[in-house]
Amino acid sequence: MGKKIKIFNLISLALFILVLFFFVYSVFNYKIMHKEISDRIETYVARYGYAAVFLLSFLLEISPQPFISALAPLASGLAVNMDYHFLTLIVILSATLSGLVGYFAGIIYGKNVILQFIKRKDYTKYKQLFKKYGNFAFSIAALTPIPYFPILAGAFRMKFTDFAIYALFFRALHFLILSWLLFVVLT
Repeated sequence: MGKKIKIFNLISLALFILVLFFFVYSVFNYKIMHKEISDRIETYVARYGYAAVFLLSFLLEISPQPFISALAPLASGLAVNMDYHFLTLIVILSATLSGLVGYFAGIIYGKNVILQFIKRKDYTKYKQLFKKYGNFAFSIAALTPIPYFPILAGAFRMKFTDFAIYALFFRALHFLILSWLLFVVLT
């Protein structure tokens, strides 16, 4: 059993180093990557329509990446004259599904992943901080374009009703407000 844990730790460390390298590379090449990703999103949305908007919104919401939010597929869809109401609904549904997947992945795998990087006593301390400030923090993060990491809500065992209210509802509100602003600006 000890060998399996060592192998798992080595694989986790390798993945962490890979993600860290990608993050550092992304920070240094932000402008180039942002332009490249935006161009590809526009191409996919123009070619594949609502399915591309759904898939891209899902992937951008669930992945912890600093450069682009799920608003990009929405803006691209508006730019190619897709129906505003249906487009907004697709993005909200996709973001909600993404949040749910992240939340339940956090419940199943989150604690074990977090414990690879911090000590158990620190985990307990962070869990207490999350219980105290998690609802507020999630509602603020969900209203902004930054990733709000629903996996943490699952890992720290946020009640599902609280997650639905403070994360999913506020994220949907975020997309409603920003899609309306995009609609006004782009049309």
